[in-house]
Amino acid sequence: MPETPASPKPLRSTIFGGLIGLMLGIGLAFVRDSLDRRLRDSNEIQEALDLPVVGMVRIEALGNAAYVPNGRGPMTDQDIESFRILRTNLEFLDVDEPITSVLVTSPLPEEGKSTVAASLAAANAAAGKRTLLVECDLRRPSLPERLSINRGPGLSDYLAGQASAGEILQVVTLSQTELSANGGAGAQVEVTAGKLVVIAAGSQSIRPAELLGSQRFRDFLEAVCAAYDAVVIDTPPLLSVSDTLEIVPHVDSILVCIRADQTTRDQARAVKAALAHLPERTTGIVVTGLKPGREHDYGYYSYAYYGED
Repeated sequence: MPETPASPKPLRSTIFGGLIGLMLGIGLAFVRDSLDRRLRDSNEIQEALDLPVVGMVRIEALGNAAYVPNGRGPMTDQDIESFRILRTNLEFLDVDEPITSVLVTSPLPEEGKSTVAASLAAANAAAGKRTLLVECDLRRPSLPERLSINRGPGLSDYLAGQASAGEILQVVTLSQTELSANGGAGAQVEVTAGKLVVIAAGSQSIRPAELLGSQRFRDFLEAVCAAYDAVVIDTPPLLSVSDTLEIVPHVDSILVCIRADQTTRDQARAVKAALAHLPERTTGIVVTGLKPGREHDYGYYSYAYYGED
């Protein structure tokens, strides 16, 4: 009689089971990766659009605005620094021609374009520039709540001839927290960081594309670009409606906000194709929605807060 049973053989079965499970896992991961069209990091985004990345925004900053106390809690110094870097990178995006007007858009909603527009404008104002923030997203305005300003009268009222230029201007006082020179250890005070002029979207309109494509809007844009050092324009998503296409020919630069882990390759290609049919403008990418663990993406500005000699 044999001293060991012919079957089962636990060791052999375990090895075979492990190999089969490993092969199935690799196969499923490959299929999932092939079907998932989302852009994961800044390298994939830059490659898909063939445009330079000029800024990166963490997911914690979305829905907020730099230097503006609006009930959501102050934006962290790390996030504010990312918009200072964006401001500086934008200045060097075209060294031959100074950039005054900047259009901020995204492929689809919820990709952080309003956060980028408001915070970039605030960073410019905090640097001492006469800055105007214009909300041209007449369909889904969000700046009044974010900046604690009135909804109107605004841009749509002015373009419809129902308000004057002076009536639509609102001033937001920017503030930041600094260590107190006279207080105890760790004492902090709120200090004024500058003033930002804002024009809200205004009353709801049934023909926003026509208003933004009108000669009155072009004259308005020309006038404010002559009066301010920087004009930041928050526009609707590029692929959703035609409103933004009406504005692109009349600005100096375009910032396209691409949200990591959300925007797909197909959407990125559609944005690239749409921009190719418009007059060429200096264009850069702002990667938004970066999650914890993506230090290789936004580590270029995190040194100031986490690095040690």
